[in-house]
Amino acid sequence: MLEFEQKKYDGPLAIFSMLILTVSWISLDSNDSLILKAAISFMMILTTVTLFRRDSEFTIPALFLVGLSLRFHYLSFVGFSHVPYGDAQIDLFMTNVLLENEQITFIHHELYDDRLLYYSSWPLSQISVVIFTNLAGTENLFSTHIMQFVFYFSCFLLAYQIAFQFNNTILDGSRQNIRWAILLFVALPELNYWQGEYVRLNLGVLASFFTVYSLVLMTSPRFRLQSSILLVLSCVMLGFSHNLTTAISVLTFFVAVSIMFVISYWDGSIREKNTRSFLN
Repeated sequence: MLEFEQKKYDGPLAIFSMLILTVSWISLDSNDSLILKAAISFMMILTTVTLFRRDSEFTIPALFLVGLSLRFHYLSFVGFSHVPYGDAQIDLFMTNVLLENEQITFIHHELYDDRLLYYSSWPLSQISVVIFTNLAGTENLFSTHIMQFVFYFSCFLLAYQIAFQFNNTILDGSRQNIRWAILLFVALPELNYWQGEYVRLNLGVLASFFTVYSLVLMTSPRFRLQSSILLVLSCVMLGFSHNLTTAISVLTFFVAVSIMFVISYWDGSIREKNTRSFLN
């Protein structure tokens, strides 16, 4: 009985420890002890692997925290003092211009090959930051970091729902199979790169995920109408996407679905009738 009670609380304690480790890891910058940062990284990996091997239901939250650390690794090392890469810097600049001018401004600059005009012509990501800044009363830089987290969180939820719906509706496999799909989402370098900064392409990543989610929902007759409407809206949003990013996002789900299919087939838990209906 005592052993059962201990195992009952192992998962929540592990996630609480992961949360503390994640906050500690993100809080340490390049001026702090890199040995301590490496030790925390090792403990995070060890905890996640342990949950993974135990088939714990808390594996998904642990993977979310690992993905958060991967996507905020640059910001962590620089102490959140600035944004990474050229695209994010231009986007932040245009956000400041939008906030100061209180209107959409198109900027021409020959030195940047009209990149400023390109970014100022698609201001939805910048508008999102400005809205949050005005509502929360925070600085633009802080608001940018928050919006980066919001977009990562939203994509993670969509990735989980896609894997869950496909696994539940088509494969009828164990829910534990979903963790492999989420692991791919968390670890894929392409997604880590684009979600490691807050730029317009984050909208494209979210839109491509939303499109795949709508397609998966269409496999269920109950949601055929709703998912069709969502699919139209998501296709409109794909105008903000990036060809390579969209291709990688779709490839991610194709590989993830293939992994779940193979595992479920190996377990012998595939609903053959539903699978044939889906493939047809």
